[in-house]
Amino acid sequence: MTAQPLKSIAGVIRADNWFCWKIPPLFAVAYASFLLHGTDYRLALQDLLLILWCIASVASYGHIINDIFDIEADRAGGKPNAMERFRPWQRLTLSILSVLSGLGALLCFTTNWMAGAVLMINYLLPTIYSIPPLRLKERGVAGVACDALGAHAVPVLFVLLIVGFFQQASTLAEFGIGISAIVWSLFAGFRSIVVHQVDDLLSDGRSDVVTFAGTQTRASLRRLVLWFFLPVEAIALGTFIVLLLPSSYVLAIATLAYAVLETGKLWAGMKMPIFFEESEAQERYLPLLNNSFYELWLPNALLLQLCAMQTEYFIIGLLHLLLFGAQIFHRGYLLLKMLRKFFFLTLSRLSR
Repeated sequence: MTAQPLKSIAGVIRADNWFCWKIPPLFAVAYASFLLHGTDYRLALQDLLLILWCIASVASYGHIINDIFDIEADRAGGKPNAMERFRPWQRLTLSILSVLSGLGALLCFTTNWMAGAVLMINYLLPTIYSIPPLRLKERGVAGVACDALGAHAVPVLFVLLIVGFFQQASTLAEFGIGISAIVWSLFAGFRSIVVHQVDDLLSDGRSDVVTFAGTQTRASLRRLVLWFFLPVEAIALGTFIVLLLPSSYVLAIATLAYAVLETGKLWAGMKMPIFFEESEAQERYLPLLNNSFYELWLPNALLLQLCAMQTEYFIIGLLHLLLFGAQIFHRGYLLLKMLRKFFFLTLSRLSR
């Protein structure tokens, strides 16, 4: 398949909106399970490929169905819509194929009925989020919860079921790792959808779409995210990491390095305008908000630990590099730029 058709398919399913930020955290959860339970690399590779295919199918369906029922609103709001150029029968065909793709793969490669039930729920959530008369997207808190579950927490549960995490868990600490993964993914989802709705406020206003963010002030949304969603997410993620540390010295090193870098960003006075303009003081940078720990630090640290324990896992390392190499190198480039900036900032402060 040539590059142009691949690019066209990626545009239809809007892969740039989800692939590099949604799949790595799910792989990280799978890597944690492989690490704890000493999973053979061949079984691990099979599980990862099945997870990748099923989650990509669900994510594609979610964006296709959302775009289909957002055509008029996006046109009014001046937003591009990937489904607008297709005829109704083509839109229906794409929706059906994305459902059959995920469910078909699962039925062909596993008899795990619980994973199948969770996958069906994962297809249901974007359906009720997008399609009238329910269309939870415009029903306040219900829309936020539906998106957070469908895009984050339910996929994590699916991964845990595919890799047999809870069947193999033998200690309270292991169960704690699984539960904390579901909790941090859920609250990361709450945070992400509210921020996304804030970004869309202008276009939603032009198209008369009223989401949860459209019913609240920016100040109240900021308090909700920074005083509730983010702290719960951080506590759950911290629990996940602490419980995993005895199994991974690489994760300990990576987490320490990440903490040092994030502290450096705070010390340098970096800003991350989300709810207000950059000039306003309350929009100072806060850790976790750019998702780099989920996309880069966590999965790569756990994968490196697996490779250190079983050299055969380098095959999975090559797969990970093939899928996310561009993102890894881009993040690395940004990191080097940031370190350079910190170096000269430190010199200037010391010379005063």
